[in-house]
Amino acid sequence: MSKIKRKMMAHFIDAAVVGAAAEYVRLGKDLEEFNTEMSANVEKKNNILGETSVTIDSYEKSATVEPYYADAAEPLFARLQSIIDEEQTMDDLATTVLDVHLWEETGTDNEYVAWREDAYIEVSSYGGNTTGYQIPFNIHYAGNRVKGKFNAVTKVFTPDTQTLGALRIEVVGGGSATSTKVSDVIGETDESNLMYKLGGNSLTAPNFGDSTTGYTALTLDTAITVTSAQTRIVVVEKNSGGTVIATSPVTKVITGS
Repeated sequence: MSKIKRKMMAHFIDAAVVGAAAEYVRLGKDLEEFNTEMSANVEKKNNILGETSVTIDSYEKSATVEPYYADAAEPLFARLQSIIDEEQTMDDLATTVLDVHLWEETGTDNEYVAWREDAYIEVSSYGGNTTGYQIPFNIHYAGNRVKGKFNAVTKVFTPDTQTLGALRIEVVGGGSATSTKVSDVIGETDESNLMYKLGGNSLTAPNFGDSTTGYTALTLDTAITVTSAQTRIVVVEKNSGGTVIATSPVTKVITGS
């Protein structure tokens, strides 16, 4: 078997702000080397028989991107610069990263085996020398590692095991006795893909992959007319194919001012 070239192990990072649709950017343009440090938690014990047992129970993975030369046309630069300008902390630094096996095709054109993992971005410094504006940063891996497929053309990652996403909604009065509003949806990836359905006590939340036929496009904080029989509401997020990928619990309708 021939050796795998370094370029065949591709690394991507989501450059979109938290809550927006993923925008994966490949790392490596200015890098001569990139390593993910596994930093295993290792425990060794010796017994009276002279035997040694080794336990590895977790990893604290991290990676360093240095140098990173700022390019105003790249979405990753915008994300990093906002971290600097706003001195962001906590969940504002959350992202996801991909390891894409370009030597491992799935059988579909431009699609490869990939692993996605949650991570946090730490900008370590900014400035640099006369070669250009530099923003070196560290990636701290946070687990939730998921196997799937990555399309190198569309830059879309699809998990092998599809799970229904969870939404949380805030329902308020719509300004009259026959109207309600959804003021906020927490957990969606693309607000433009939100839809809702009204019903009575028998209204149920959908399953992953269900059709959104019968649902209506949702505009946040906009009055929704309801009838006396419509006492419940459910909000879903659809994918590009028009099927459900996330849902809220069925929630009681609130009317009035």
